[in-house]
Amino acid sequence: MNFADGRRIEELRAALGLSQPGGAHLVSRLEAAGLAERRRDPQDGRGVLVTLTPRGRRMARTVAEAREAAIRESLGVLDEREQSALLGVLDDILRRATHSRRDARRVCRLCDGEACGHPGDCPVTLRADELEGKR
Repeated sequence: MNFADGRRIEELRAALGLSQPGGAHLVSRLEAAGLAERRRDPQDGRGVLVTLTPRGRRMARTVAEAREAAIRESLGVLDEREQSALLGVLDDILRRATHSRRDARRVCRLCDGEACGHPGDCPVTLRADELEGKR
Protein backbone atom coordinates (compact mmCIF):
# COMPACT_ATOMS: atom_id res chain seq x y z
CA MET A 1 0.00 0.00 0.00
CA ASN A 2 2.84 2.40 0.78
CA PHE A 3 5.33 1.25 -1.82
CA ALA A 4 7.22 4.52 -2.08
CA ASP A 5 6.59 5.93 1.39
CA GLY A 6 9.89 7.30 2.63
CA ARG A 7 11.70 6.67 -0.66
CA ARG A 8 13.52 8.95 -3.04
CA ILE A 9 11.67 10.57 -5.92
CA GLU A 10 13.93 8.61 -8.27
CA GLU A 11 12.58 5.28 -6.97
CA LEU A 12 8.99 6.46 -7.28
CA ARG A 13 9.64 7.85 -10.76
CA ALA A 14 11.32 4.67 -12.00
CA ALA A 15 8.58 2.41 -10.61
CA LEU A 16 5.94 4.48 -12.37
CA GLY A 17 7.89 4.74 -15.61
CA LEU A 18 8.02 8.54 -15.45
CA SER A 19 10.73 10.89 -16.62
CA GLN A 20 12.68 12.85 -14.01
CA PRO A 21 10.57 15.99 -14.60
CA GLY A 22 7.41 13.84 -14.57
CA GLY A 23 8.34 12.37 -11.19
CA ALA A 24 9.04 15.80 -9.71
CA HIS A 25 5.75 17.12 -11.14
CA LEU A 26 3.81 14.18 -9.67
CA VAL A 27 5.31 14.76 -6.22
CA SER A 28 4.48 18.47 -6.48
CA ARG A 29 0.86 17.59 -7.29
CA LEU A 30 0.69 15.12 -4.39
CA GLU A 31 2.08 17.82 -2.08
CA ALA A 32 -0.44 20.37 -3.34
CA ALA A 33 -3.24 17.88 -2.63
CA GLY A 34 -1.91 17.33 0.91
CA LEU A 35 -1.15 13.65 0.24
CA ALA A 36 2.65 13.68 0.42
CA GLU A 37 5.56 15.81 1.52
CA ARG A 38 9.24 16.04 0.75
CA ARG A 39 11.80 15.59 3.50
CA ARG A 40 15.57 15.64 3.55
CA ASP A 41 17.14 12.20 3.55
CA PRO A 42 18.69 11.87 7.03
CA GLN A 43 21.43 9.62 5.61
CA ASP A 44 22.26 11.97 2.73
CA GLY A 45 21.36 15.61 3.28
CA ARG A 46 21.40 16.25 -0.47
CA GLY A 47 18.69 13.66 -1.09
CA VAL A 48 14.95 14.15 -0.78
CA LEU A 49 12.49 11.51 0.42
CA VAL A 50 8.79 11.46 -0.34
CA THR A 51 6.55 10.53 2.57
CA LEU A 52 2.81 10.17 2.77
CA THR A 53 0.92 12.53 5.03
CA PRO A 54 -1.75 11.10 7.32
CA ARG A 55 -4.28 12.10 4.65
CA GLY A 56 -2.15 10.35 2.02
CA ARG A 57 -2.07 7.18 4.12
CA ARG A 58 -5.86 7.25 4.45
CA MET A 59 -6.22 7.71 0.68
CA ALA A 60 -3.80 4.84 0.00
CA ARG A 61 -5.75 2.63 2.39
CA THR A 62 -9.05 3.56 0.71
CA VAL A 63 -7.64 2.71 -2.73
CA ALA A 64 -6.21 -0.59 -1.50
CA GLU A 65 -9.51 -1.54 0.15
CA ALA A 66 -11.47 -0.73 -3.02
CA ARG A 67 -9.05 -2.78 -5.10
CA GLU A 68 -9.31 -5.69 -2.69
CA ALA A 69 -13.11 -5.55 -2.75
CA ALA A 70 -13.15 -5.58 -6.56
CA ILE A 71 -10.78 -8.55 -6.67
CA ARG A 72 -12.78 -10.46 -4.06
CA GLU A 73 -15.98 -9.84 -6.02
CA SER A 74 -14.38 -11.05 -9.24
CA LEU A 75 -12.88 -14.14 -7.64
CA GLY A 76 -16.00 -14.92 -5.65
CA VAL A 77 -17.36 -16.98 -8.54
CA LEU A 78 -14.45 -19.43 -8.13
CA ASP A 79 -14.36 -22.14 -5.50
CA GLU A 80 -11.34 -22.50 -3.20
CA ARG A 81 -9.55 -25.00 -5.45
CA GLU A 82 -10.00 -22.76 -8.50
CA GLN A 83 -8.80 -19.70 -6.60
CA SER A 84 -5.71 -21.58 -5.44
CA ALA A 85 -4.95 -22.72 -8.99
CA LEU A 86 -5.40 -19.17 -10.33
CA LEU A 87 -3.09 -17.72 -7.68
CA GLY A 88 -0.43 -20.29 -8.59
CA VAL A 89 -0.64 -19.30 -12.25
CA LEU A 90 -0.53 -15.58 -11.39
CA ASP A 91 2.52 -16.12 -9.16
CA ASP A 92 4.23 -17.86 -12.07
CA ILE A 93 3.34 -15.04 -14.47
CA LEU A 94 4.71 -12.44 -12.07
CA ARG A 95 7.89 -14.43 -11.52
CA ARG A 96 8.47 -14.80 -15.26
CA ALA A 97 7.78 -11.10 -15.85
CA THR A 98 10.46 -10.10 -13.34
CA HIS A 99 13.82 -9.70 -15.06
CA SER A 100 15.38 -7.18 -12.67
CA ARG A 101 14.89 -5.29 -9.40
CA ARG A 102 13.48 -2.43 -11.49
CA ASP A 103 10.81 -4.77 -12.89
CA ALA A 104 10.05 -5.87 -9.34
CA ARG A 105 9.50 -2.28 -8.22
CA ARG A 106 7.11 -1.65 -11.10
CA VAL A 107 5.03 -4.68 -10.17
CA CYS A 108 5.22 -4.19 -6.41
CA ARG A 109 3.92 -0.64 -6.60
CA LEU A 110 0.47 -2.15 -7.26
CA CYS A 111 0.71 -4.81 -4.59
CA ASP A 112 -0.55 -5.11 -1.06
CA GLY A 113 2.59 -6.33 0.66
CA GLU A 114 0.67 -7.84 3.54
CA ALA A 115 -1.50 -9.85 1.14
CA CYS A 116 1.40 -11.31 -0.86
CA GLY A 117 3.58 -12.05 2.16
CA HIS A 118 6.23 -9.56 1.08
CA PRO A 119 9.12 -10.12 1.13
CA GLY A 120 9.34 -13.78 2.16
CA ASP A 121 6.60 -15.17 -0.07
CA CYS A 122 6.36 -12.53 -2.80
CA PRO A 123 7.13 -14.16 -6.17
CA VAL A 124 8.36 -10.85 -7.58
CA THR A 125 10.76 -10.09 -4.73
CA LEU A 126 11.96 -13.69 -4.60
CA ARG A 127 12.73 -13.59 -8.34
CA ALA A 128 14.58 -10.26 -8.07
CA ASP A 129 16.59 -11.65 -5.15
CA GLU A 130 17.35 -14.78 -7.18
CA LEU A 131 18.57 -12.69 -10.12
CA GLU A 132 20.85 -10.74 -7.79
CA GLY A 133 22.21 -13.96 -6.23
CA LYS A 134 20.63 -13.25 -2.84
CA ARG A 135 18.77 -16.58 -2.74
